[in-house]
Amino acid sequence: MFTLKFIKKIRCFFDIFLKKIKPIIIRNSRVPNWFSNKDMEMYGITLFPFIFVINFDNRQNELIYKKCEILNHEKIHFQQMLETGIIGFYLIFLLEFMYKSIKYKNIVQGYLNISFEIESYKNMKNLQYLDYRKRYNWLKYIIN
Repeated sequence: MFTLKFIKKIRCFFDIFLKKIKPIIIRNSRVPNWFSNKDMEMYGITLFPFIFVINFDNRQNELIYKKCEILNHEKIHFQQMLETGIIGFYLIFLLEFMYKSIKYKNIVQGYLNISFEIESYKNMKNLQYLDYRKRYNWLKYIIN
């Protein structure tokens, strides 16, 4: 039988291993535009193993967030994907999006209330967040 000490060592190893996996960042991409609409402009999107971000220099509108905050938001999603097994992320995201869009009777509100998005938006301005983030932290927002 596994001891508590052994399980903690495995969790620590798993955490260190996942933190070392880095996304491939594609800058000046049009991919986020494909997911934008009149109600919500996307500056970046994570499609494992890539993070696609817009061309920040050729913008007509002023950015709501700083470039580093947008990248941090997407890197938080990247870690969420790793801990949910990638497919799990998309499945949870889709189910939560459908449920919360119906609950709030609004697609944008449904999107903004997905647990993954809540964690990412709440912590995107804290550029050290990923250094101390606890695994599965998004779970505390799932009942929102």
